[in-house]
Amino acid sequence: MGQLAGNRDPGLSDAIRALGGAQTRDTFGLEMVVNSDEFAEAIKRQFHLVAGEGAAKALVLRAKLALGGVLHYVGRVLKGLAANGTIGNPENLTVRLCIGGRASLLYRTLFGDQNPLERLLVAASDGIVAQAPLIFTSEPKFEVAYGLLVPQTGAAALDLSQPSPWLPPGESLSVGRSAIGPDGDIRVLDPEQVWRVSRLDGLGGYLRMLAEHAGVNLELASDTKLHQDLVGRINARLSDLKERLRHEIRNGGGAGRSSETHAVEPVFVIALRELLQLVSENRIRIRG
Repeated sequence: MGQLAGNRDPGLSDAIRALGGAQTRDTFGLEMVVNSDEFAEAIKRQFHLVAGEGAAKALVLRAKLALGGVLHYVGRVLKGLAANGTIGNPENLTVRLCIGGRASLLYRTLFGDQNPLERLLVAASDGIVAQAPLIFTSEPKFEVAYGLLVPQTGAAALDLSQPSPWLPPGESLSVGRSAIGPDGDIRVLDPEQVWRVSRLDGLGGYLRMLAEHAGVNLELASDTKLHQDLVGRINARLSDLKERLRHEIRNGGGAGRSSETHAVEPVFVIALRELLQLVSENRIRIRG
């Protein structure tokens, strides 16, 4: 991506290189590139020329791995909400996936106007969702200031007066001596106990569905050192998260949940992020 933008604005590449160490450069440099007008023009005009090659192909595969994981988790949540009666008449739902900001530009360039991950969401929801089109923005800068504006289709059918507080971890974990399943509730996680994952069955199930429905293959055997490293990274993040929750509760944050957000991030999302980091470090091979 830096090369695409740099072809049109060499000064941008110089600024990225001047940011410092590799980690800082990767984080802030990527943000500079993606949020620049030069990148917007370059990727629209030039990406198709390199889309099937090298780093460009890897970008498409990583984008599918990342967005596919989010859609898989959303599908699992929708399935659970239908099971507990929160969603009435849960048949043949159409879920419009609104992608805003510069990410909208990127994903539209990578995927076109179709959703190559639609079948993944349908399968994760156990057939509750029939269609899942992607909705892209036309005003990314406006949305940064004012929030994502989404189509109002179906809004009248939404009852937001009594939102469901249930949020599943998406991955099995132990909390002290208790076991919490992937469809449990993150609200019951006790910050005074130790949180740990071990098997990563939820992530493994997602990777199998990603291969079946999107043709993206990633090798992560459970008996390898790489799997152990991934589990270690996830447990380190869980430890940090638990400490933040303890601090929030001690400072009057109640159960760690505001009216619309949870202080505890779904464990599956943490696992997905750490997996993507290993892929970006080229420690895990991804094919498609």
